Amino acid sequence: MELSERELKVLDVLLSGKRRAREISEKTGIPKQSLYRILRKLEEKGLISKENGEYGLTILGRRIFDLKHGEIRVHDVKVVLQALDVNLFVAREKGKEVNVKNWDCYYLDLSKYGVTAKAQVNIAEKVTIVLHLPEFQANDVHSAFLTIQNMVAKCRRALELEGLITEEEWLDYSFKVKYHEFAWELPPNDPSEPIEVDLGYKALNPKGEEMDYNAKAWIDESLGYKELETNDSLYAHKRVMEPIWTEETLMRVREIHNILQGFNRDFNQTLKLFITAMNQFNRTFNSWNGMITSFTESQKALSQNIMEHIQLVSSVTGMTKEISESVKWLTEACKSQKSINDRLIVMNIVLMIGLIGLIVLMLVIIWKGV
Repeated sequence: MELSERELKVLDVLLSGKRRAREISEKTGIPKQSLYRILRKLEEKGLISKENGEYGLTILGRRIFDLKHGEIRVHDVKVVLQALDVNLFVAREKGKEVNVKNWDCYYLDLSKYGVTAKAQVNIAEKVTIVLHLPEFQANDVHSAFLTIQNMVAKCRRALELEGLITEEEWLDYSFKVKYHEFAWELPPNDPSEPIEVDLGYKALNPKGEEMDYNAKAWIDESLGYKELETNDSLYAHKRVMEPIWTEETLMRVREIHNILQGFNRDFNQTLKLFITAMNQFNRTFNSWNGMITSFTESQKALSQNIMEHIQLVSSVTGMTKEISESVKWLTEACKSQKSINDRLIVMNIVLMIGLIGLIVLMLVIIWKGV
């Protein structure tokens, strides 16, 4: 996580405890207008929190601040270089000979070139140079490897100035970290006893390459205080990063919790609206059902009324048929008795008038019923 110089100043002030914006501005010399922008960014990164008008470091903020000030002590770093050709005359003339069983070995001090490192020249079947780098502080394993790269580049330049090699004589610009250790100072009240633990796998160097020895971690008191040390960059990386991962995980859990709370509120409001809509729908449905029931009863009554009218029409039709039969009979009688023709004519007229009146009466009854 990249932090500006001003952001680091703010974290430095908050390291001793919670402060108000006015106090932070006074101690850092940052104008309030700019300070509020910095504080907002630090809050967004999860490095500080605000409570009752005071700003304080989070666990993540304290951890990041410690890392930026070099929490890891890196020491006993040995880097192996390989060259096409080495000026062995220079090695023997300027180097300090060391007794080694199977090959000639010479040490050269490179401190006069501004590098507090030593070069160990091994003259065997293949000439190699082992650089013994000075210890240094690093923020994490990645930055430790970058520092090692920088030191190796300076040592190469020093070896060229010493006349031991030339740039064209290098086989390549790669190098291998042969050995290294990382260390952290433990709190004074830490109850750990001096102990060494085999981690059960081959140690990895800062480049992620497997080395020829097992990964180990141990408690050391040789400097007068307790340190946790390891020869494995993987364990060192976990040691540095796990507290940050834990805090970031907690932050994500809080964010998810807040999201779920918001979702729960929105869901409850939506559920209430849905229940209200369903109640309204039930009321409308019940009203509509009542209307359908009433309409059905009206339909039944109308059907019954129509049946009654049909029966009445049938009765009238029957009566009309009987009257017609009677008229027919009378007509036949009149034909056989010519003497009473005049009477029959009158009777026919009367009967016809009665029949017409009956039909009109029937039509009136039907019309009123409908």
